[in-house]
Amino acid sequence: MAACASTKKTAKFTNNPHVEYVGGSKVVVKYNAEKNKTIYAQTGIKFQSEIMVGSNKASGAHSFEIDCMGESAGKYSAPEKVNCTLTHNTAKKAWWRYPKDAPLIVEADGQQLVDYKCKVDFEVNSGNPEKCLQNELTKDDPSDAEFYESLFFDLPMDKFQALSKAKNAQVKIANANFTITETAIKSLSTFSQMLRED
Repeated sequence: MAACASTKKTAKFTNNPHVEYVGGSKVVVKYNAEKNKTIYAQTGIKFQSEIMVGSNKASGAHSFEIDCMGESAGKYSAPEKVNCTLTHNTAKKAWWRYPKDAPLIVEADGQQLVDYKCKVDFEVNSGNPEKCLQNELTKDDPSDAEFYESLFFDLPMDKFQALSKAKNAQVKIANANFTITETAIKSLSTFSQMLRED
């Protein structure tokens, strides 16, 4: 695992690409000199959380995974936003799933970070801040043990920083809600520190 020798980015990322493993997730920071841009990516933040639908617990077993990516102009400069993917995994189609075309709210310590309208659509989200894209519950192969579905949305940099520092984070979609676990938030926090200008 590559070491972070200093709080200064030029010292942090002595190797290109810089790779770290944080709480089971993989973080990669890569500077492209030819295009003069930096790519930040974190994949595989996995957690389990109880889903509440109204006042009732959703049936079945459910797990989630967060992936994040940011891109900035210049060498190790901070991106303006972070592209987030929130994937839901479940063994049965009959169990709870993301509702179609539903509102998505993400909260950190009671503060609303985003309020998007999700839409089943694979077209590029061309920076529309009111939109969240989603795919439908599916399997890559019929033999796979679980189905999966994903939400794709952007968090402005200040909102992502707020999420990464939160003591409690909630995801609300239609009338359902679940908690992003403390361990998952800690993984996001490590990634968030790499995105900062200092």
